[in-house]
Amino acid sequence: MTDLNQEFSYQVGGSLAKNNPIYVERKADKELYHSLKNGQFCYVFNSRQMGKSSLRLRVKHQLETEGYKCASIDLTMIGNEQLTPLQLYFGFASELWRSLRLINQVNLRNWWRDLDNLSPVQKLNQFIEDILGKYIKEQLFIFVDEIDTLKSLNFSTDDFFALIRFFYNQR
Repeated sequence: MTDLNQEFSYQVGGSLAKNNPIYVERKADKELYHSLKNGQFCYVFNSRQMGKSSLRLRVKHQLETEGYKCASIDLTMIGNEQLTPLQLYFGFASELWRSLRLINQVNLRNWWRDLDNLSPVQKLNQFIEDILGKYIKEQLFIFVDEIDTLKSLNFSTDDFFALIRFFYNQR
């Protein structure tokens, strides 16, 4: 039961805070949480402004309070339209590196540069396997938000999705 004296404020757009009292828990909250805990690959599809990001924040918080490690990547933070494949993959690795607080453990720019003979998708693959595998000991959940921004890129993102599928199959 919510305290009736608690102040409510209407919000247009954007995610609600994980403990916002106006959030309406839905069946999807429990389904996403349990599916992730069972090792399933999950998509959340819905129209804009329907609570997908708020759902992500709440489930992420719930997993973190249970001791799991979570990273949340908003692809709009990496860019769109004028992005190159190298910028996409480095940007994704950089957001993971920052989100998982690996800044003091790894010099990402130097590490990435040392792999110049590899393709961008191979570099991201090695970053996840070698760096995240070394420094993240807890089970890791990676949430990717605003994935539809990839549609506007001037290059194929098939390798990006194939890499996600590869890691899911390797779980």
